[in-house]
Amino acid sequence: MKTCEPLNGLQFDAVSKKTIEIINNKKEINDILAAFITLGVFSSIFTKSKPPQAGFNITQTDWSLYAKAMKSLPVITNRMIQSHADDMVIHYHMHNNPKLLKFWLGVSSGCK
Repeated sequence: MKTCEPLNGLQFDAVSKKTIEIINNKKEINDILAAFITLGVFSSIFTKSKPPQAGFNITQTDWSLYAKAMKSLPVITNRMIQSHADDMVIHYHMHNNPKLLKFWLGVSSGCK
């Protein structure tokens, strides 16, 4: 994450507020999806299984695929956030709003 300078007196307009809400929803969806993927894997291992079968299911689970899926979630989410931030950079560049432009440029470059 990049170190970013503070923007004093920044006032968000309706477009920025809506975009921030969308970004926050994407982050929540990422967390929910990660939980469902994990729940699905563990459910397939332990439901309707006696202990010996569950042990076998553990050894047969494709853990590398699970890890790959879990690692890809933040990448996908960050790309969506980056896309929204880039759209806002274009929007505020066109609408000549330097403070919001600077904010969204910061978000686009990794400021938090």
